Amino acid sequence: MNNTIINKLTDDVLTNDYFFSLFHKCSILNAKKTLKEEVTEEELTFKELKDSLRFADILSNSNKSEARNRAYQIVTFLNSVYFEHPMYRTVSKAVYSKLGNFPG
Repeated sequence: MNNTIINKLTDDVLTNDYFFSLFHKCSILNAKKTLKEEVTEEELTFKELKDSLRFADILSNSNKSEARNRAYQIVTFLNSVYFEHPMYRTVSKAVYSKLGNFPG
């Protein structure tokens, strides 16, 4: 039953336009940081940050490789700017732990 719910949520996320707009915004944020452009935490609203992390958390519970990869990408994209943000630290630690190869 729980696996069915996660699969349904994963499918919903991976077909959601809002998810892809946030994913794009996170990737742009990461690119700017990589290219040494000035980037601040205000690049994403609090709601966008919270929603991005929520999507990553949902996707990290999936057994689908595409979903797990997207979860990993989101937390990685956000790391360079939000690494000290308490909400980011909590969710990213949980996501990395669920994805494996990272200590809990």
